[in-house]
Formats: sequence, structure tokens, C-alpha cells
Amino acid sequence: MDGNGGTRWESAINTDPSWISIDLANQYALTNVVIDWEAANAATYQIQGSTNGTAWVTLATKTGGAFGNRTDTVSVTGNYRYVRIYGTARSSQYGYSIWSLKIYGGAVVASSSSTASSNPVTTNLALGRTTAASTAVQTAANAVDGNGGTRWESAANADPSWISVDLGTAKILSSVVIDWEAANAANYQVQGSNDNTNWTSLATRTGGAFGNRTDTNAVSGSYRYVRIYGTARSTGNQWGYSIYELKVYGSGGAVSSTSSVVSSTPVVTSSSKSSASSSPVVSSAASSTSSVALGNIVPLYNNATALEPESVVEFADRVETTFSDRSRDRHAREVRTEPVPAFTDETGFLRNMEQGSGYDHYLPHYWLDRTVTVIIKDYIAKGGTYIDIEMYSQVPMESTGTRFFYYGVGTVAEYMNNTGVTLVPGEPNHFKLSLTQNNPVLRDYWKRTNNLPQRPLKVGDRIEMEIAQFLDAGSVHPAGSRNNYYGTALLYLVGGGKGDQPNGIVPWIGKPTLDTDGNGNILKCNLVSNNEPNCPTVLDSFPLPQNAWLGGRTTLPYNYSGEPWQSFKQHAGNMAGGTANVLKVGGSAELFMLGRRLVHTDFQNGVHSELPQNPNNLNDVQTNEPFVAMQGKVGPRFYTTSCVGCHFNNGRSIPKGLGVTINNQAIKIGSNAAGAPHALYGGSLQPFSTTAGSGVGEAQTQLAGYVAAPNYVDGSVNSLTKPRYNFVSGTAPDFFSVRNSPAFVGLGLLDAVPEADIVAIASANNGAGISGRVQRVVDPATGQTRLGRFGWKGASSSLKHQIASALNIEMGVTTTVFPKLDCGTNQTDCQTGNELGNNDLDLMVRYIATLGVPARRNLDNSQAVRGEVVFGETGCNACHKETLKTSAYAPLTEVRSQTIHPYTDLLLHDMGPGLADNLGESEASGAEWRTAPLWGIGFTADVAGGGREAYLHDGRAKTLNDAILWHDGEAANARKAYVARTQSDKDALVKFLKSL
Repeated sequence: MDGNGGTRWESAINTDPSWISIDLANQYALTNVVIDWEAANAATYQIQGSTNGTAWVTLATKTGGAFGNRTDTVSVTGNYRYVRIYGTARSSQYGYSIWSLKIYGGAVVASSSSTASSNPVTTNLALGRTTAASTAVQTAANAVDGNGGTRWESAANADPSWISVDLGTAKILSSVVIDWEAANAANYQVQGSNDNTNWTSLATRTGGAFGNRTDTNAVSGSYRYVRIYGTARSTGNQWGYSIYELKVYGSGGAVSSTSSVVSSTPVVTSSSKSSASSSPVVSSAASSTSSVALGNIVPLYNNATALEPESVVEFADRVETTFSDRSRDRHAREVRTEPVPAFTDETGFLRNMEQGSGYDHYLPHYWLDRTVTVIIKDYIAKGGTYIDIEMYSQVPMESTGTRFFYYGVGTVAEYMNNTGVTLVPGEPNHFKLSLTQNNPVLRDYWKRTNNLPQRPLKVGDRIEMEIAQFLDAGSVHPAGSRNNYYGTALLYLVGGGKGDQPNGIVPWIGKPTLDTDGNGNILKCNLVSNNEPNCPTVLDSFPLPQNAWLGGRTTLPYNYSGEPWQSFKQHAGNMAGGTANVLKVGGSAELFMLGRRLVHTDFQNGVHSELPQNPNNLNDVQTNEPFVAMQGKVGPRFYTTSCVGCHFNNGRSIPKGLGVTINNQAIKIGSNAAGAPHALYGGSLQPFSTTAGSGVGEAQTQLAGYVAAPNYVDGSVNSLTKPRYNFVSGTAPDFFSVRNSPAFVGLGLLDAVPEADIVAIASANNGAGISGRVQRVVDPATGQTRLGRFGWKGASSSLKHQIASALNIEMGVTTTVFPKLDCGTNQTDCQTGNELGNNDLDLMVRYIATLGVPARRNLDNSQAVRGEVVFGETGCNACHKETLKTSAYAPLTEVRSQTIHPYTDLLLHDMGPGLADNLGESEASGAEWRTAPLWGIGFTADVAGGGREAYLHDGRAKTLNDAILWHDGEAANARKAYVARTQSDKDALVKFLKSL
């Protein structure tokens, strides 16, 4: 019940019955009990309730449980204070083992005297809040991250030392719980403050002994800041003060603010920050533009959400990491040799780029049998001596081609050993390999190093691997395939790991090396024992520091193949094995490929955006034939015929030139400033038609030129110019807004950020004129009120909602989410239907959701490092929040429970008159815009081709400097601070942004 999915209760072995119970402190009306079992689980058990801890009532009985990790969600009813899991039969020869036990229910029930308890259910008010500390060897934020495996550590031998947390607003406190590491306090105070200067002692503890312990301190009073003030360290503690988790409980709840939120139905669990309850989140934000009745925000994901299997699973004797991968044309460090052609247009640029070879590009028919699933069974992680690797392919393969331990001396594609794998008898396409001390892989590994005699692999050792797909030459292959394919270069750190843990599959950087990595892992060249003719410098793989993991474990390694335009097209670095029905047939990578084909297909003629089939040479198997099932779905009115028609190369759209009809940006329109649908055209002005003889749709929008921007809010002159538009072949709308298409990367992670976390940011008093607020919208599928998080004004509640909306409005394709096309009340040709099935829509969502996020670059560049400082000092981070965490209940494994660095708060902010249009959307006014994420922004020009850049909601800013200068309203102080900086600091800030 520590909120850490990496720790567990384990009973004694071979003991039936066995049980675990929890005292909830008060009676509650229970609704659900969720048990995250480890593999050694219960075959049969009861969930029991009690009011006194002695007499137990059976609430539910479960039977037939199988050995293996699983989650049981059990509905229960009744008012109880104590809950017990009572196991009567095991599924294994071990004991009973539970990762997390979660109990959900309503508010405190009335006592027998009909007087309601005055001790309400509380949540951890400190979770994810801003921290400070006297000193920090390990950051203070670790103490409030909900992860019991990280900790704050003060400097050694410093008394007094302290850590404090800002709760955002004053809360009525009830208790403070401290999970100390062994290096703890003998004497300390719990203090409270409302100004962060004057402190009141709330509790005093003395006589604490050295060793891990948890202190629960009863406190009272209303305070915004809480501080743990250590005055003496425990006997034997020659270090500092160290806290795993600092938890503050109370009933602070709602804040008197237009964007304040509280949980209306408390959750009876000490869950991690990334969890989201099924209870509604109450928002008191008043509707300013929407005529739709909106209520409390209902989370997208909760404890009842069906979850795909975890990729990393811990067993008693091993840690298993399951991933899936795609075939590749070349090796990771082989630089593309074909010259980059001059940019003429997007279609020509893309087709020229896809010719020839490359590591990151996609081969013809990539969606056909070109993916594999791999399971790493790491026994070393649990004290063993070897690692087993199993591989499932879709077609018969040869036993060679799998590579381990990068070498790179002879060629940039050289590994220590191209080892063989063994076909499992009776299981076609199932292969095994064991990395033991006698395996040729390890013999070669040690032979080519100076680290003799051999030693066993140990936790933290680096293993670069490439799971190459060498197909069986005697078998039938898919059309257009060849015999040999390569794979992704993956770096695995022995020990396994997920989330913020240090080991497992991690994004990597290539470092020139002729020496060891400091752990004695590998020496690249040995003139004496290897008789090498020379010792070239090679790019060995090393783990990137976690501040470079912009997308958590979805983050991509650095690219060394010279294909920067492919940066937004790669699958997540932690692509999962998937559910049981896909694990052995390509895993989640295969679903990614199927979704990719849809996103990169023209829904009018079925032509693929890459390597399209030449109609004059239909037998060319090295091209992609049309997707016949997707033909004829566009229209009758539309902007473009494919997703990548707007999101070129999966990136942001670049505005068209003067006098050219806009078809890669959306023209939002309305009949009034609140965004009510236009009677003639609906909510968007679609330029083309499949039925009109002229091919013209409702009206066509063209960039006509630029006009002077209005002055800033403070009256100072804004010297920038804003775009001016003409409307031809139709009626010009009075209320409109031009919206640029964003890049695809990271959207699945933003979809998974818990609503409560966004609401908490909105509730905080950010200062400096910042007052961001949440957007509320109606879920088109359920009718529930959701947090708006996608689109320039946050008008879409989920990634699926956003994609279905784009299909409908930009392409004229209906789905079950939006079965009726965008139309005005006076339009007649408004078809209703379901042109794209739910399975295809889900595949498109999965593809975009699991795209990898490029890693942060230039980590050691002094200018970029200086720019990060300027970014904070000028106040950019007040809205562009660096770090968020995704929900433990996100259905897709890849995006679940990740620490991410998107640089957004997902809130609406008034950006002043210069950026304002005259069209509101849901609760957003014309001047309010959702904070745009910054991850991947440094690849804009590379992905767009031709050095093109475009920023802000309508693409008006051609440089990042101009984009900053457009900031006004709530961001005025940040802009002024930027303008006041030296040119060197301005350049440094832009350099930092380009490193993201």
C-alpha cells in the first residue's frame, strides 16, 4: 500500500491460509478492491470486511486464479473499517505475493449515533508539489514523487538540515508521514508556515534510531508550507538526512479560485501521483463561451480501465523484459550515403528521401511480417548467473544474425559476435539463446578486452543488441521481401528496469571510446591479444542521463545514420510485446505498423505516402501498392486526403505561400464569438469537394499578406506582423481562426497525464501574472465532462477524440466517435455513417500514441546549458512546465507510469491581443491558448525539409525568437525578461529550445 508498483508483500511459503489486512481508520462505503498480484498469487481467496478487526464478513470470493502476474478488480459493497485478503489456496509452490492493494469507496459513513465522522478521508497533499531543501545530494523532488524507490538526501554531517514542500494553497492539516531511509533523524520538528519565512512547530520527535522507518505525526492547523527540520542525526548516521517519501494529509480541498479543483469522492488508497481515481474532479471554472452544460471532470482512465500487460515483470528468480521490434534496412551507425536533394515541394522531397538505403526509413511492405517479439529473462537481476533470450518471429528465420556487444573496429556494423539462436522444437518461429559464461558471445566479449580473466555479468553491465531478422531462404516470404533484415540497436542494462529505474532497455548516446566505461565493461581494441592493425575510435553505446529522456522510456536513442527528417516516425523505445493474442505475431510493433499504414495512406486513392507504386509498373515489389480498402472515403467536403497531408513527416504543418489555397491548416469558424456552428458551413471552412464540378468546397482561404500587430497590453509597440487572409469562392466568415497542425510525437503521453495533476497546476498560485485554467469539454462518445488537452484551445479530451475529429473535419471521414460530418444547419449534403471501422481507428490511435520522442541533445553544450538557466530565469517555465507524470492506469503499456518532460502545463492562458482571434471554443476565449509542448521543437526544420519553420497557432512565427516576442497577456513578463537579456543570453535560450 505504498503506491510503489515495484515493492510487494510476500507471505511465508507453503502456508495456507495466509492473509493481509488494512485498517482504513474509519468506516467507508466500499465499492471496489483492486489487487495487483505478483506471479505467486492466490488460486482461491476471499475479500473480507470488518468493523472491529475481529469479526469478518465475506464480501467476495474468487476461485481459479492461475500462476502469473495479474490484476483482479473485485466489486464489493458494505460499510467497513477493516479489509482483509484471505488466501485459502495458492497457485504456486511459493507463498502469496501482492504488489499493490487498492481499496475504493465513498465518504466517511455516519456512526451509530448518526453523527458523521469529523475525520474525512484524505489524500497526499504533497504529491508532486514544489519542494526546497537546505542541501540536496539527491533532489528534494524525489521525496514527493510517489516513488518509494527514490529519495531526498541532504549533504553529509550537516545539522540542522531541512526539506520543505509548497502545497500550493493553505490546507487544513491532519498528519504528516515520513518514510525515512536508514540515514534518518534522531530529533526533528514538523513545521508549518503560510509565508515560507515564519515557521510554527506542529510536532516534535526525539530519540529516532538509525535504520529504515516510517513516522506518522499528528498535526493540526491551516498551512501552505510544511517543513521537516532535522536537528540531530540518529546514532550511527555519519551521512546526512534521507527521506524516501514525505506525505502530508489534510482536508484542504477546494480553493477559492476560478480554476480550483478537489476530488468529490475521496479514494481510500495511498496511490502514486500517476494514478487517477474514477471519481470526478470538481472544477469551479465558469463557462465563458460554451453553451453546453458542463459538469465535474471525469478522468479518462481509472482503476477499472483495462490495461495491456506490463513490459517489465519481476519474478522471484528473474526480471523479464518483453519488447517488440521492426526490421531495418541498415545498421544504426551506417550513415546514409545518398545526397540530400534540394527541397522543391513536400511530396517530391519525401519520395526522394525514401529512395536508397537507411536505418530509420521504412522498407516496402513494412506492415507484412516484418516485426518480432523478444523476451529478456534476466536471472542476474535476482542473483543468478545468466540471461535467457527468447524471440518470436512471424515467418521462418535462420538461426544466425542476432548480435550482442557492440565492437565497431572492423566496420561500424561490427558486434562481438553474430551469434546463433536455437529453434524451440515443435514451436515454429520460436527461438532461444542463453547468455552464459560458456556462450561464444561472452567468450568473444572477454577475448577482445583487457578484462581477463573472465568475470560474470553483473547488474548495470551494458549489452547492446541487434535482433536481426535473417529469413529462412527456403521459406515463402511476403511480397517484396529479401532474405536479410537488420534490427534496432538496443541498449540493455543488466538488471532490468522500468519507469525511472536505472536499468533495463534505455535510450543511448554514442560516445567515442577506446577505453572502458568505468565499470570494466569493455575495451574496444586490444593490440596485444587481438593483433588489431589499428585502434579506431568508435561510438560505443552508453545510457543517456534521465534528464534527456523527454518521453520517459519511449525516448529514442540518438541517431547516427544521417536521417534527421525521420525523427518523428520511429516507434517508442519501449515498444511492448502486447497482449497474448499478438505477443507471438509481432507484438505491439506489428499493431504500430498496421496503424502506420493507415496514417500514411491517401483515403481517396489509397496511395501510400512513401515508395508509392508506379501505375506504369505494377509488378515492382519494391514499392507499396495502394490500400484498396481505404479508397473513396474522403468527402464530400475536405481539406486534404491523408493525415500526413497536414502533418508532413509526422511534423507540424508549414503555412502555404501567398495566394495559395490553404489545405494543411484548419480554418475554424463560428456564427458568434462563442464558437456556435455557422449556419452555412458548420464549424470549419472546408476548401475542396468531391461532388462539386468545380472541386471547390464551402470556401477557400488564402494568405493575402501581413498587417501590423496590435500593441502589447502595456501599450508598448509590437513591431511584428500578423497574417491577413482572403476568402474566395464562398462567403467570408465573421468569426474564424486559422489553426496549424502540430507534430505527432508525444501525444500518447499527454493523453495519459492524470487530470488531477493538471488541475493541481491550475490551482497553484503561479505568480508573475500567470493564471492558467483547465479547459472542460464534452466527451463525444460518452457525453461526460472531460479535461480538454488536445488542440490549440484544448477542445479535444483524448487522442482518439482528436484523431476522429480530424478525420471528420479535415478529410470528411466518419467514425463511430463522429458519425455525422461537420455541417451547418442550412446544409443538406451532410452524410452520417461509419466509414472507418473502430479497429482501424484504434490502430491509428495506437500508432500516433506510441511514436518515440526524440531525446534532448547538447547536454554538454555550454550555450544550451546556459539557455536552460535563462529559460527558468525569464519565467518561461511558469507555463512550459518541464516535468509531468503519466497515469498508472493508462491502457497502453508504453505510455504508462512514465516521467516525461514535455514543457507544457496543458492549461489555457490569455496570451494578449496580438495572438487573439475572435473565435472561442468550449470554455476558451479568443485570447486563450493551451500551452504548446516544446519536446521535438528542435527538429522542426529537419522534419519539414528545406529549413522551413513555423510556430504558434497559425504558423505566423518563422523563428523561435519571433515566437517568443509574440507572447503577451499572462506571458508578458516572460517576454519582457527575454527582451531585456543580452544577445548572448537570447541566443543561448534558442539553443536550449533547439536541443529539445
